[in-house]
Amino acid sequence: MMHSHTRAIGPLFLFVPALAFAQGHAKAQACFFSADFEDGNVPSGWDIGPLVERQTSEGASLGEFVPAWTVGTAAQANANGAFPVADIPTGNHFVMANDDAAPCNCTMADVALTTPPIDLTGRTNVWLEGRFFNTELAGGDTATIEVSTDGVLWDTVFVMPPWNDWIPIVADLSAYDGEPVLQIRFHWSDGGTWAGGFAVDDICLRERLQNDLSVISVNTGGSGDPFEGGDQSLRYRLLPLSQAGPLTPVVRLMNRGLSTATAVNIAVTITLDGSEVYNSPSNAVGDILPGGPAIGYSIGTDWTPTGLGEVIVNITVTSAQDDDPTDNTGTATMRITGPGWENGYSAMACDEGVAQGAVGGSDGFIAANRMEILNDGSTAQGVSAVIAGNSQEGELVRSILMDANFAFIDTSLRHTLTAEDLTNGWLGEPIYLPFSATPALAPGDYHVGLQRLAGTGDVFVSTSGNSPVGAAVLMEGTTFDITYLTGTPMVRLHLESYGVGLSEQHDGSRTMRVYPVPASDMITLEFDLINATRVLIEVVDLMGRTVLRQAGGWMSPGQQVRQAAVGDLAPGSYTVRVVTDAGGLEQPLIIAR
Repeated sequence: MMHSHTRAIGPLFLFVPALAFAQGHAKAQACFFSADFEDGNVPSGWDIGPLVERQTSEGASLGEFVPAWTVGTAAQANANGAFPVADIPTGNHFVMANDDAAPCNCTMADVALTTPPIDLTGRTNVWLEGRFFNTELAGGDTATIEVSTDGVLWDTVFVMPPWNDWIPIVADLSAYDGEPVLQIRFHWSDGGTWAGGFAVDDICLRERLQNDLSVISVNTGGSGDPFEGGDQSLRYRLLPLSQAGPLTPVVRLMNRGLSTATAVNIAVTITLDGSEVYNSPSNAVGDILPGGPAIGYSIGTDWTPTGLGEVIVNITVTSAQDDDPTDNTGTATMRITGPGWENGYSAMACDEGVAQGAVGGSDGFIAANRMEILNDGSTAQGVSAVIAGNSQEGELVRSILMDANFAFIDTSLRHTLTAEDLTNGWLGEPIYLPFSATPALAPGDYHVGLQRLAGTGDVFVSTSGNSPVGAAVLMEGTTFDITYLTGTPMVRLHLESYGVGLSEQHDGSRTMRVYPVPASDMITLEFDLINATRVLIEVVDLMGRTVLRQAGGWMSPGQQVRQAAVGDLAPGSYTVRVVTDAGGLEQPLIIAR
């Protein structure tokens, strides 16, 4: 049955970093001058200023001069770890002054990037938009935007303090309306020390209308803090019906006009598989002041998905006056999943579905996403993950399930990457790794990941779309150091098992039980053998290292009982393996004292 409601709402947050991840985008008013740097070059006619001198790490001159400004990606910016630009959107290009990465290893006490002359004849109410990233990690200095009509005298129109995030640029240039020549200069200093860098992107000059309210983006969710448990605050592209809760769309609005937008109202319509299921024509927002960054509004509905299929959220925004209603709508979509291939095997996913980047390498790591379980009754069946094509055949991986505090819960069997896996990765197709114990999931937050265990080459997991800080993580090294990612790993949780498990082991054994749980000094293993075989018992840690090995000898078919001493192992999470001539079985092991 369709619901119709009238509901007052308030702002979710007063500031949103520029170009935060979004499902739906609305049309924006045209720019008469713009630069997005996506072709990888500084645009023709832009002045990059004097070359800067390269130096040794001790500060000695090398006598070589290079450009201060280059165009690159977040990975290139952070090549030496000193300029951690957020990769939003994934793989995006921007222009930067980076004193610590190629081609530079130099101080940048005074660098400037200047546009070519821009003719504002006949232009009125000129407005500058864009975004910047000015690192504060190593004492980076304040940056400024300056304008000049003669190339000699420069006026500061915008100040950009150090801030480790992409921040919107909004500057009123109407004082220069009608000028035949206007140049814009981006000015930065590293204070004479290697302080990281400064980046600029998505520059746009437009003429402001008197009244111009715009929809910037629409999401099906994403209304809260990812670290706060007990809710479903993230935005999901795929959501199992068993975990669906009341939908809370988020819309970001910006008043690009000169006047306050009054009597702002948000209308919401939701369809499920083409049928309208919710209509709320009146969600009063109030007034929105001009000139500020985008404001996000969370719209609480009491509609919970009741069936499988595609959910489409349509947003329409109105105000008392609007001179450009063409950018007042936005749309976002989500798929409700269920059992079986045609329904996605009850997949839960935050990625956008199309590979845009990759995360990983040649060392041990876990690439994981946070998943929020709302309702009792579900079990974690397994994980599907898209392996990036630059991975290498023969590497050992497994899926892993952890709680909100990254404590081990379960893993899959080890899986050796095959040529078919890599080919499927190129095509965007995942591998599926079922969990060993298929644990029941109580309401709460979990981390679901793909773990690289061992090998001699690289393993990369594809990323797709962006996540808020706290929703996606990379855990590296023997101590599992945590880095929160902005790119979303293409790692999905399944609450229903695949028809075929790609990690299936033909190991000559049937089942295995390990107890007590948790263990302290001694464990008992009970397992069945289908065929006579030699047996080896191993215990491996979370990095895949073998920490205990015990020969079981030749065993006959049937039920077997063996014990292993684990008193010398440190408390923590491990995996017990029974290795036979044809393969092996694995079960999780927790040691506590």
